[in-house]
Amino acid sequence: MRLCQRSSHREPHSTRRFRPETISLALVCVVGAFTIQPASSQTFSVIHAFSGGADGAVPTGGLTLAPGGALYGTTTSGGTGGSGNNGVVFKIAPHSSGWVLNALFEFNGNNGKAPSGGVAIGPSGALYGLTSTGGPSNAGVVYELQPPFSICQAVTCYWSQTILHNFTALDDGGFPGYGTPIFDGAGNLYATAELDGAQNGGVVFKLSRSGNQWTETILHDFGGGEDGVEPDAGLVFDASGSLYGTTLSGGINQCQGSFCGTVFQLVPQQDGSWHENVLFNFNTLDAGSYPTSTLVLDQAGNFYGTTSSGGSNNGGTVFELSPANGWTFSVLNALPAGGGQWCTSLTGVSRDAAGNLYGVCSQDGASNQGLVFKLTLANGNYTFHDLHDFTGGTDGGSPVGGVVLDANGNLYGTAAYGGNTSECGGNGCGVIWEIAGVAGIRD
Repeated sequence: MRLCQRSSHREPHSTRRFRPETISLALVCVVGAFTIQPASSQTFSVIHAFSGGADGAVPTGGLTLAPGGALYGTTTSGGTGGSGNNGVVFKIAPHSSGWVLNALFEFNGNNGKAPSGGVAIGPSGALYGLTSTGGPSNAGVVYELQPPFSICQAVTCYWSQTILHNFTALDDGGFPGYGTPIFDGAGNLYATAELDGAQNGGVVFKLSRSGNQWTETILHDFGGGEDGVEPDAGLVFDASGSLYGTTLSGGINQCQGSFCGTVFQLVPQQDGSWHENVLFNFNTLDAGSYPTSTLVLDQAGNFYGTTSSGGSNNGGTVFELSPANGWTFSVLNALPAGGGQWCTSLTGVSRDAAGNLYGVCSQDGASNQGLVFKLTLANGNYTFHDLHDFTGGTDGGSPVGGVVLDANGNLYGTAAYGGNTSECGGNGCGVIWEIAGVAGIRD
């Protein structure tokens, strides 16, 4: 697996960025699915293998499930336009003939480049997302995509883009990471930018809409040290309107020469400002280190996430942070580290109604190409189950983006490489996969 850093004016931590390969520009819009029947009862299927052309290449963001079962996502590379290879936004939906993928938009560099995270479906039905680079300052953009106003008869019908904010890599922040925007009840957008800001440690920001204009407000500047550094993931609201997230680095504990990262809370104040509380500082021991995951909130107010390394196996951890007794941190599972490879779970977990957790390792597994896992909850304890080991071949390899469950208990995700291994320099351009019936397993 090739993990590297995003090109920027300074280098963030070295364990989390994929480098899109030089890719070919063949057009593929529809593929059938092939299946692998693992030892357990669920069925793994590839529902799309990216070509590196109009459909994109190297998906690292999570998928967004829409009503009706369609999935939306992004690729960090691919595209066939004049500049090409800057990434696309896509929709994939089930049809009688299988799954059909349509590219909705292609970035050209000036309007953004290399979206690492997913897209959000906004209050109006438009799509919203972030790119990690591109724009006038090459520091990323926040964008909105609107569907065509009339029925389109062409094979490819691109949506129209509006740039809501061009990052300047100054006080407004720059270089967003794996996060997907979220919205409050008034339609304001919230997200993070991993770098820059007034203290050069990244920012949490809000975009407020007035007519056709969007205005950025910085809710918190990281970089003071103990408050955390480099927020690489998305945010989540609690019922009272406070925001929660993780920082890749910073805090009070050192790990391998840098700081281990934090879980933070931002509480809105009556004067319109936001107050930050650090809820947990990660460490080199059992807790894990370097979190890049968006947190998941349950109905009891508990948060769940992953770390990309550390823990008792040094493969990362799955953790819970509970508000009981002034915030209590628990490691639910020490992720594996086999064959000299860390698990490296970068984008967190999904949770089903029974409390089971689902995620991916970007490395490890039988072929050291990553795996899909389930943590089954029984009697207060979590048991690790390996649902699929990627081979780096037709089934994909190096999954990064988080997983999503539909109402029927089917699990979906992406892998950054593999698939059609004749494309993208022989590495494959990545896949979208499904594991059917996973939430109904009797473990």
